[in-house]
Amino acid sequence: MTKCPKCGVENDERFAFCSACGSRIAPGSGFSGGSANVPLTRGTFAEPLASAPKKTKSSESRNFFSFKGRARRGLFWGIVAAAILFAIALSFVGPASDYFFERSSPIARNELSWAFQVPVYLAKVLLICVAASGCAVLTRRFHDINMPTWLAVVSFAIMVVCGVLSMKCAYRARLASPDRLIQKFRGESGGDLTEEGRALLSALVKESMTVSPEEEERYKTAAAGFGIACFVALLFNSLVGVVPGTSGSNRYGPPPAR
Repeated sequence: MTKCPKCGVENDERFAFCSACGSRIAPGSGFSGGSANVPLTRGTFAEPLASAPKKTKSSESRNFFSFKGRARRGLFWGIVAAAILFAIALSFVGPASDYFFERSSPIARNELSWAFQVPVYLAKVLLICVAASGCAVLTRRFHDINMPTWLAVVSFAIMVVCGVLSMKCAYRARLASPDRLIQKFRGESGGDLTEEGRALLSALVKESMTVSPEEEERYKTAAAGFGIACFVALLFNSLVGVVPGTSGSNRYGPPPAR
C-alpha cells in the first residue's frame, strides 16, 4: 500500500493517483505492464477533476436587462407571464390612489395632494422597467434563433407604441360631443334646458376635451388600425417564443444553459 502525501489515504501500489483527493502519489507509479502506463480516464482511479473539459453553454447570468447572448424559450415565457401579472397589479394603483384621495379630508387634499400621485408615478417607472426587461429578453430570444437585434427592437417598439396609441384613440373616441351630452342630460332629467343652462353645460363639456362626431369616427378608425398593427407584432413576437433555438453555437454565442 502507498500512502498519499497530501491526504494520508492508503492506496494500492498500482495507483498513480490518490483515490480520495486525486493527487499524484509518486513519480513513476502506476501500471507498468507494457511500453507505457495504462491511461487513466475520468472515473477510474480518481483523475483530477481540473482536467475535465468545461461546458460551452452560456449561463445568462440571470441578468434580465442584458441584450447580449441568448435566451431559452422557458425564460421568455416566464418573463411574459410575470410582465402580464405585474401590469395587471399596477393597473389598480391609479384607481386606489383616487379612492383614498376622494375620501381624505379637505386639508389632506390641499396640503398632500402630491402624495397621492407618488404611487402612480412609481407604478409608471416600474412599468417602464418591466418593458425594458421584456425587450432585453425578447432580443436574446431572437439571438437564440439567429435573428438580428434590430428586428427584435423594431417589433417590440411597434407592439408597445401601437398598443398605447390604440388605447388613447379608443379613449378619445368615447368622449362625446357637447350636443350629444346635452341630449343625454335632457333624456335623463325628463326636461328641457334653458339657453343659459345649455351654454353653461356646453362650456363645461368643451373644457373636458370632448370631440365632435366626425373626430370620434376618425379616432375609432385610428384605434382599429393601431390595434391591428399591435396584434400583428404581438403574434410575430409570440412565434419567436415557440420556435426552437439553433443547435450549437451561432453568431451570438453558445446555447443558453438550462
